[in-house]
Amino acid sequence: MALAGTAFLALFNGFDPARDDEYNVWHSVEHVPERLTMPGIVRARRYVNRQDAGLPYFTLYELASIDAMYSAAYLHLIMHPTAWTQRMRVSFGRFLRAPCRTLASQGDGMGAAMQATLLRGAHGEAPAGPAVRALADSLGRLDGIVGVHVGLIDDRAPPVPGLQAAAPSDSASALVVLIEAQEEHWLYRQHDAIGAALGGMGGSWGVPEHRVYRLMHVLDAGRSPEETARLRGG
Repeated sequence: MALAGTAFLALFNGFDPARDDEYNVWHSVEHVPERLTMPGIVRARRYVNRQDAGLPYFTLYELASIDAMYSAAYLHLIMHPTAWTQRMRVSFGRFLRAPCRTLASQGDGMGAAMQATLLRGAHGEAPAGPAVRALADSLGRLDGIVGVHVGLIDDRAPPVPGLQAAAPSDSASALVVLIEAQEEHWLYRQHDAIGAALGGMGGSWGVPEHRVYRLMHVLDAGRSPEETARLRGG
């Protein structure tokens, strides 16, 4: 199905394997639900690929608009982490955060697998609207593919303290292309067709960087503080 709103936040990270169980409890019980209390953050999905040693976790937040990344409430939240979050931040590995303005989003339902593709281009480059729509339509017609979402990274969004540096003013443009499938094997089977569709978009986009993940957990906004406390055993 199409993503909610007109923007999304794609987050990729590694984490200390010795604390993996605690990470997954913290992320599903406190961290993501806390983000879903912020204005304009409406849904989150957690994904995993345990074969990816560098960035085994992927989190997708659906945003009403890119303004969600600039709200006073959200900026206060990332600058004032909870005690549990502070303890977890020291164990993060690689961290890639990509707030995006949605250029195209379509689909039927929600797939169990997701391919996240990053394309880097020249500073200030943005794909033409017809090229993006053609890409989404082409990918969406492939067997086994149930959703396609394309976003242009907004590198002006404030970084997360301690995990991310501010982007330079002349940073390269970047696209995030998210392809949902019924199962992982469809993404591998359609690898060549996906590559051809991406290559046909035009412009000076670089070599695509692909990662494939399996859906773990979907969370919607609206969990009460009482429910969070119950899940934490409080």
